Amino acid sequence: MTATSPPAAPRSSWRVRWAERENDRRRRAHAGDAEAWRRRADELTRLRIEATCFLGSSLPPDVPVVRLRRGEVVYRVLPRVELVEVAARHLADLPAPGLAVDPAGTDAPARPLPPGIRAVDAGTAVVTDRRVAFLGRHHQRIWWYADLAGPAHHPRAPLTLLHTTDGTPLAGLLAPPPAALNLRFYLTLAFADGLGNRDAVAACLDDLVAAHQRTRPVAPPLAAPTQAPVIARLHDRRLAGAAAAVAASLVIGATFAVSRTLTPTVPSGTPSPVVVSDVTGPVDGSPTASGVPTTPSPQPDGGSPAHPTGATPPTAPAAPEPRGRRSVGGVPPGGGTQEGGPGPGGPSAVPAMPDSPPVVVPQPPPSDPTPSVPPTPPSSAPTGPDRCGAPANPYGYNYCGGSRIHDPAADVCGWFRCVADFGRGKGHLVRCEDGLIGWVGGPGGTCATHRGARSPVYG
Repeated sequence: MTATSPPAAPRSSWRVRWAERENDRRRRAHAGDAEAWRRRADELTRLRIEATCFLGSSLPPDVPVVRLRRGEVVYRVLPRVELVEVAARHLADLPAPGLAVDPAGTDAPARPLPPGIRAVDAGTAVVTDRRVAFLGRHHQRIWWYADLAGPAHHPRAPLTLLHTTDGTPLAGLLAPPPAALNLRFYLTLAFADGLGNRDAVAACLDDLVAAHQRTRPVAPPLAAPTQAPVIARLHDRRLAGAAAAVAASLVIGATFAVSRTLTPTVPSGTPSPVVVSDVTGPVDGSPTASGVPTTPSPQPDGGSPAHPTGATPPTAPAAPEPRGRRSVGGVPPGGGTQEGGPGPGGPSAVPAMPDSPPVVVPQPPPSDPTPSVPPTPPSSAPTGPDRCGAPANPYGYNYCGGSRIHDPAADVCGWFRCVADFGRGKGHLVRCEDGLIGWVGGPGGTCATHRGARSPVYG
């Protein structure tokens, strides 16, 4: 007895459709991973070249006043960094100083900070071949390389701590994630140059490049229809029902649009057509219905029609001639006489034509009708600025980005929900973990009793 393989699934089955969707998802995920890997490889290659060829630069003119000593060379100027302080040197998980340039932690968000570390000021950092200088609004700090044990890069935050040998409180610099890798590299390179050991930084980068090459993303295998889970069948039915509903709505919309297009638009003010009868005699039995007087019928005794003594027979007033009326039987419209025809003494009655059908004479439109202009669809209302969840306010305060707010508006609590002791806080505005607005970075930080700070408030 020969075993036969099961028949292949048809192309239109739900298993095949699941395989197509799954393969498309895997391809998109692999493309995203490959792009991130290439960006990191390019960044490490650039740093490796800088570690060999970089010789320093001059101080930009827009940097706050920093007096350079003779022969001192600037390595990097980093705006928008924060000065952080550590509560105690014996805190757990603090990095050790060294000459390693580790990119880990440079993509982590700047908040929340590790426990026991707090930001006290924001400003600009200048890295030279002899020192690191921080220039803030309320603090200025200088670390000479001769007094440093080395920089220590935090593995889970874009933070670099500067360990000193003279026993001063431990502090460091917190950079935005896009600038954290540059801060780590140039500060470590400058400190290594001060020790005359730049080759150690180059060797560290060589190891990072080699390790990164081993993590190149591999294309995922293709999914087969036989791997489709049973639940995908229910999902396929839901997709088919949604597609049918969308198609039905499109057909209804197209039908409505076609009907609107085929319906003629009649300009406002256009008169309706007038129905004119060929019968010029009385229609409703009155002698003035048609505007033509009729000959009175003779009386049985041969006399004139009966009227009150001395009374004159009433004369029917001429009715206005309808527009577009045509003559019938040689008699002009209105019952008058034709040129060359019988005069006033001749017969003026017009024989009735009861079998003649009515004639529809359309009235001409006005000389300058008002054109029918289709209504202009209203334009989409402008969307407000993206505030990343911050409430609407007239000052542009948001959670997305910008400059930190040290002197907020006096009525800021009218737009945001503030902590109870908001008036006693100092530093810059932040959003606490419970959603209220408080302070950090000053002696009266108010987010400590609200589960800590979550993100800054920008202006």
